[in-house]
Amino acid sequence: MVLTLRTLVSLVFLVTGLGGEATTGQDTVSERAQTLIEQLGSQQYLVRLHAEQELARLGFDAFDALSAATSHDDLEIATRARYLLQRVRVPWVEREDPVEVQKLMRDYDQLSRPERLARIDRLAELRDDKGLLGLCRIARYDPTPAISKMAAIALLKNQADDELWQRRARVIGGQLKTSHRPASRWLSIRIATATDPQAAVRRWTKAIEQERNLLDALDEDSHAKILVGLMRQKVMVLKQLDRSEEALALMVEMLDLQDGQMQSLLALVNWLVEEQAWKLVERVAQQFSGQFHTNPLLLYAQAEARIRLDPKAAVSDLVARVDELNGKDSGKHLRLAMTLQDQGLLRWAEAEYRHTMRLGDQNRARSVGWSVFAARRLSEMLHDQGKERMAAETLDEMFQVIDRSPVSRKAAEGFLTDLDSVRSRRDYFYAQHFASQGDHQKQRAYLDQAIRHDPNDVDVLIALYRYPQATAADREQTRKRIRTVTESFRRQIRAEPNDPSGYNQLAWLVANTEGDLDEATRFSHRSLELQPDAAGYLDTLAHCYYAQKDYASAVKYQARAAKLDPHSQLIAKQYRVFQAALQKSQPDAATGDEPVGP
Repeated sequence: MVLTLRTLVSLVFLVTGLGGEATTGQDTVSERAQTLIEQLGSQQYLVRLHAEQELARLGFDAFDALSAATSHDDLEIATRARYLLQRVRVPWVEREDPVEVQKLMRDYDQLSRPERLARIDRLAELRDDKGLLGLCRIARYDPTPAISKMAAIALLKNQADDELWQRRARVIGGQLKTSHRPASRWLSIRIATATDPQAAVRRWTKAIEQERNLLDALDEDSHAKILVGLMRQKVMVLKQLDRSEEALALMVEMLDLQDGQMQSLLALVNWLVEEQAWKLVERVAQQFSGQFHTNPLLLYAQAEARIRLDPKAAVSDLVARVDELNGKDSGKHLRLAMTLQDQGLLRWAEAEYRHTMRLGDQNRARSVGWSVFAARRLSEMLHDQGKERMAAETLDEMFQVIDRSPVSRKAAEGFLTDLDSVRSRRDYFYAQHFASQGDHQKQRAYLDQAIRHDPNDVDVLIALYRYPQATAADREQTRKRIRTVTESFRRQIRAEPNDPSGYNQLAWLVANTEGDLDEATRFSHRSLELQPDAAGYLDTLAHCYYAQKDYASAVKYQARAAKLDPHSQLIAKQYRVFQAALQKSQPDAATGDEPVGP
């Protein structure tokens, strides 16, 4: 009888006990996969062939074991494991994925390496943590170790509060399961940081050492960006433990790993600005002067560093270079202003907003649109800083632009659909200014003017409710208005139950005036279910608890709001108010973390 290769393999399995029939049946799939992986290094060809075929048959179930085997000491096993990983069919799209994630992951296995890295960036940019499932899947299953690690680094870049990471832990645990890949370990370290930061430092140190060794060996499984990402995590924990000198030393090490690529340079400088490491910003600017000279964001970061290090330092050369780069393109100046504001470089954001306003051309609709949008953004930023009169005057300047021509008015209406609500906002800012000056007569005049422009302006209603010289008739009229507007929000909620704004608006109004506080608190929680980790909505929830005299909860949620929006002075100011109330009511109570920001 002629023995085919299949017959020979079967006979070998029966003799050696390696076939499926000869196993005890008690081994788990993982143990079975591990046994087969060891056979990939066998000196017998038929044993290696069988192991390879069986692992291919196990496919997805053998993924974690194969992934671990890619770093096996036996080069033969590591090579065959990598080959088999490429053949495993991974279900990149799951039914429970958000629509945005399904679109990004649908053709993932067909993408090139640069395209996969681009998808990681897009998943990380999705709001409300929608990209979490996709990033976890890439971290666990992408056959290229470096890409798996980059997915974890994309998640780790989010320096959000520990409560968010505890919520993430449930998803990450379910997605990564038995994975022992480095990316999985790093995410588990970040989750455990809140409960044991000292242990986290030790674990980050080990992870950094392992990754540095790969990088030094020019191993394709690592990259400088990955090592820098791990170092950032260790810096974060060191600062949390008040080990600032160690943190600074590690930050200096990170500078030497920069490759000068614009994207990585921007990420590093933005982080250094967040950390207020101004000397290091200046050092990076000197090290990569060519790149700084071509990028407005980097130039403004350098200008901020110069002034922080020496308030009398000259920065006109840097500002002039920004103007040279952006010219008279109002769209570029506006986008730059918004990014600077997000980064907390507020003096330069204001300068760019005002530059955009000056570029408004009454004969060009788009230019006028950018101008009025800039004015609106700037006014709110100034209000947040307590510069109420400047905020109001900024909107006055905006209306001067609008009134220049029919083209200007039409363009403005395209960007600001309700000009009366903006007029109300302007008058509210003026009222706040005069209130701070003790001129309650002018305060009341502007509030009355504001409520005529927009009877539903919640902040105006709150200011009228708190107006110190209101008569009994005034107070009753204000209460009636509040009840009317509150009911209008209830109708909005019934009509659009998945829109978080109605829930938040009602909760904000009631928490700061009067009404059903239990309902307001429920609605505030609902707004956060619909739009998680929105700093403004957390601020509202904190006010709800403050109104109920639950000061511990008010501090808890306001602390989270301050971490998510570290540059908001209104949120930081209110955090201090809530802390003081908690300390007064419970002198020995813990008051949470200090807010991030001014």
